[in-house]
Amino acid sequence: PSSKVLVLLDSLHSKVHVLEELELYSPLVSKGSYIIVTDTHLDGTHWVSRKEGPLAAVNEFIAGTDEFEIDRQVDRYFISANISGYLKRVE
Repeated sequence: PSSKVLVLLDSLHSKVHVLEELELYSPLVSKGSYIIVTDTHLDGTHWVSRKEGPLAAVNEFIAGTDEFEIDRQVDRYFISANISGYLKRVE
């Protein structure tokens, strides 16, 4: 596309669902733009079944691709619900 595409994922917070979303929507993201996975802070809490949620999905997705990387610049802010959730398309 001629315009930049950013994808924001904020639906069911299970690892399986978020990983499916990442695989489905990642091809739509423009180089230099982002997929933002929200609520990565929920992993390990009672809000996420089996204690694996968005962050576990991010880690598995990143391990299997060279097209995206976690943008750690965003993580430097003191408060965020999306730690390690800003995935920048680099390829």
